[in-house]
Amino acid sequence: MLTVVDVERLVKDKKKLPCEAFFVDTNIIIDYKDPFGRSSFDFSLARRNATITEAIDKLKSAGVRPHSTITTAQEYYKHIQVGFYKLYVSKDIEESLGTAFDPEDFKTKRDSDVDFMAQWDLQMTQFKKTFSRNFPLLDLPANVHGLIDGFKGSSADFGDHALWHCALSAGIPCVFSNDSDFLSFYDLKYLMTTSRKVLDRAKDKGVEIV
Repeated sequence: MLTVVDVERLVKDKKKLPCEAFFVDTNIIIDYKDPFGRSSFDFSLARRNATITEAIDKLKSAGVRPHSTITTAQEYYKHIQVGFYKLYVSKDIEESLGTAFDPEDFKTKRDSDVDFMAQWDLQMTQFKKTFSRNFPLLDLPANVHGLIDGFKGSSADFGDHALWHCALSAGIPCVFSNDSDFLSFYDLKYLMTTSRKVLDRAKDKGVEIV
């Protein structure tokens, strides 16, 4: 049965996570790394970033291992690709939020713009470190047919479904996410979250919160 872990309470009360490892969703990696410094002008993002960073660092220091999957890495790569391009074109963090991503122009700049290429190379170095040092990947389960056949698309997107499938297959039924879709995966053991929306929805659904 699913139990939701209030991460802010976990950190504040210095509780021990009842797992030896956990998987992180893409939204957690984005907040933890804050690759474009958006927390510098968004107070709510800055607070969430601080809570997530403190929680993950304390869990790691206690020997609790964070993991990710190849689908999570792919989603994070897309976030880096789009965010970097929009920031490069607009030259301003806040303005970049309203800038459109042009995939063909991205490829052109990546292949011929020397400054773009140099900065993109730095982004990719950090991308690799994110998964080699912070959130090492565990291979997707061999049962890829079960992964596809079991996907319905009615209660969660494919990335969430793949992360859930991998977590259960790896014998680590604990996911850290701020996405309420994970409340539909009752065979998860723990869902860690900092999201008040997820906590409120869990309460409405009668899910245990610790």
